[in-house]
Amino acid sequence: MDLGTTITVIVILLIGVIPFALMNRSNKKREKEFLEALNKLADENNSKISSYDI
Repeated sequence: MDLGTTITVIVILLIGVIPFALMNRSNKKREKEFLEALNKLADENNSKISSYDI
């Protein structure tokens, strides 16, 4: 494999992987915000969240 082919393959892989990485990051952020809101609501009602599933 020459250098041009290697660079092309790397660029194509990055184009394919980056959108999924960004979606995963966004989902984790949204999950964290949801859990914080849920814990706040539980604290207001003198409760504790021991297990959850999002």
